[in-house]
Amino acid sequence: MRTDARSLAPNLQAYADYTLAYQEEVVKQCAIEVTTTRTRKRAAEDCDHIPKVLRTAGAIVAPSRSAEGYVLANGRDPRTCMVDAVYHGAAELGVELPLRRMRALAVPSLGNVLEASWKSTQDALARVGPPTLKLVEVTRRFNGTGPPMLLLLRAVAGVYIVRVQVTIDGQVNSHCVMLSTIPTERCPHGKIVDNRHKPVYIEVADKVTKKTAKLAFHKLFGQRCCFRSAATRAIDVRDVYQLQHA
Repeated sequence: MRTDARSLAPNLQAYADYTLAYQEEVVKQCAIEVTTTRTRKRAAEDCDHIPKVLRTAGAIVAPSRSAEGYVLANGRDPRTCMVDAVYHGAAELGVELPLRRMRALAVPSLGNVLEASWKSTQDALARVGPPTLKLVEVTRRFNGTGPPMLLLLRAVAGVYIVRVQVTIDGQVNSHCVMLSTIPTERCPHGKIVDNRHKPVYIEVADKVTKKTAKLAFHKLFGQRCCFRSAATRAIDVRDVYQLQHA
């Protein structure tokens, strides 16, 4: 059945007008300092007046890994995901880091755990990065005041390195991603980038509830067949560090 374009025009215009108003008012209010108390009841109240069409829209998977303005780290080795996330975060802040050098410094060659840690990554950053670039733990800001993923997407503009626990059919793995909430022309609501998948661009609807925020992260890991086809799957936030550039 054909739909008359003229009948759709008022609805499309109304949706565009609402989206603009929502971005300027509601999202600006939601992007609060996450150190303040944010209850789930308040999040539900925010959701009540949002049109259904806006709630069903969500995060967008980028068409490729080559459109971010810098070369993305390509790390099939899970030992480097933390270093790679810091590299991506620095690039978002306009700082270019020597990726190979950072990997060599942060990933130990001897010992029981042959992967980068927060401490080794901080030490590597101190050696190869500018003195104004710091990796600071802010996990507490995202624990206890509401759903961590929702608080992350609503966080004040900045670059965050997030370690998540990914469980697929009972198998647990750790992975680090870079979350930028700095608005840009290409990504006005932020993005999630890692060393394996196509970036995910955050949309307004992702910042509404715990469920919509979680779906944004699922868009990233859902690019893997084993994640999509799993009988049980879960993503949980474990640690959050902020990359600060004074």
